[in-house]
Amino acid sequence: MRRAIILGLVLSGCLATAAGQLALDADIVAERKWAAGTSRYADELERLVDTNRLPSSRTLIDAVGKHATCNMLDVARGRGWFRDDAVLRALLADRSLAFGLAMALKPKDNAAAALNVLGAILHALKGRELASPDLAIAMAVVWDARPDSAARAAQLFLHYVRNAARLKGDLTRLPWPLATLVVDVNVGKGERAWAMERYAGKSSYLALYDGVPYEPHRRAWERGTPYTLDRILLHGGASIDRAYFAASVAKVCGRPCLLLVGTTRVGVPQAWVLELNWRGGRYEWWAQGASREPLGAYVDPQTGAKRSLSEARLLSRGMSLSAERRAAADAYNYAAQVFHGKISVPRVLALLKQAVKSNPYDTRPWLMLSEMMARREAAYEKAGALYRYLLHSYRRYPHFTRDILHALLPLIPDDAVARRKRLFEATFEVYRETPEVAVELMMELAGYLQRQRYTRAAMATYHAAVRRYREQGHLVEKALASAEDIYRRHEMLPEAIEMYEYVYRAYRDEQTDAIAHGRDAYVYRFAERLARLCREAGDKVKAAQYDTICDQIDREIESRKRREPRRPK
Repeated sequence: MRRAIILGLVLSGCLATAAGQLALDADIVAERKWAAGTSRYADELERLVDTNRLPSSRTLIDAVGKHATCNMLDVARGRGWFRDDAVLRALLADRSLAFGLAMALKPKDNAAAALNVLGAILHALKGRELASPDLAIAMAVVWDARPDSAARAAQLFLHYVRNAARLKGDLTRLPWPLATLVVDVNVGKGERAWAMERYAGKSSYLALYDGVPYEPHRRAWERGTPYTLDRILLHGGASIDRAYFAASVAKVCGRPCLLLVGTTRVGVPQAWVLELNWRGGRYEWWAQGASREPLGAYVDPQTGAKRSLSEARLLSRGMSLSAERRAAADAYNYAAQVFHGKISVPRVLALLKQAVKSNPYDTRPWLMLSEMMARREAAYEKAGALYRYLLHSYRRYPHFTRDILHALLPLIPDDAVARRKRLFEATFEVYRETPEVAVELMMELAGYLQRQRYTRAAMATYHAAVRRYREQGHLVEKALASAEDIYRRHEMLPEAIEMYEYVYRAYRDEQTDAIAHGRDAYVYRFAERLARLCREAGDKVKAAQYDTICDQIDREIESRKRREPRRPK
């Protein structure tokens, strides 16, 4: 009763300031003056940060929370969101919910739809306390762009609330960025009940991948069979179906998972399921798939962008820190973004420094710092020191430092070829054992050298990529194609054939991969390409040899299909 009275007073303008509540000024709440509130709290926040001594993280979190919440409500109203007392009561009663949701929403998110999702969840709870704000935040930012998002999200939220005792792990303790990797599951109520009945409470869900029969031709789905979890288990499927099954069941049962899609080293499309575990005081990812090493990307549930495995590992490390440190990093980073260009560069740099100290695994302040340097807002000599520090400290997260490299490149004039080449080559050495990044950067360097008309240097760079990483066919295939274009322009087709043959020799003993996985395997693709190139170059004997190899693989593939037993409909 007392709680209801307090919340009623909040909405009538008599704001309590107890710990945990969001202390917005009474007139702003009573009259819903969110734009005025944004302006008022911006002035307060600017006075806090534009001083020689930064405020404590707790003071800054409180000030940022008020500004960001008013701004979120103002933006949402501009997109058609109207008054929902349940949402306002929840935001004002729980400062962590308001701060967390305001920090979670990105510019491309639909703030109005996100608040509608939160409202649907609160109404579905029918007055019960929102015990898991981070789970609700994750639902709001993932489901804001889905059809019938609010109602479906509320039902999924209730699924987790009602089955809390049967889930493996406590979802109320999961930070919202990791919770997004649970609540993005897109299966119906019946499938959720089926999965819970069979698999609730398992210590791990990775083994479910191997529990799905391997059926690479996916005949059941070609016939139009409904694509549901129970039918996937019955009919089987390719690696993508097996990984989808394991990940979906795990998410239904409350375990964060990634569905990673890529290509194996022999050129076969593949998928892996990665499961989040808490071990040794931090989160880490464990993987399961047909090949031992996961390669590829997953889809960010909030933005739809493709993310690398190293980015997922960076995320898990950051989320292993305390909630206080993560919130401090959010607040310092938010203030730096909002007041960049309004306060002095040294003050912005001081905010970014505190953000990095709070959460060194948060990429946002590093990216902003590098962009400032690229615009020459900070001293040039700091750029080199920054990049050396990043390479030393973040070499385990190469995709992130690659982004920093791209931001710093404008510091070097486009026609300063030798300097740019040295910067790339220094990076190659650091990531020599990380082929997916090294080859990508070598391709970029070769393309840059071509544009600058350093053709021989470009060809040498392509050659180096192919020779160093020829067993990484999924990476060097583009390098081969680019090198082939140069050779064609210079009428040097035999040299192109020589490069392809050098790579083909790494795969010629892997014909079983092509027979098992189809014509996507590199041994088949390179043989087929060499047959065409040799014919074009006038070498009919070699062309016939490669044609024979392809014909033999074709016959084996068809023979294998005929021998495979038919699965039930």
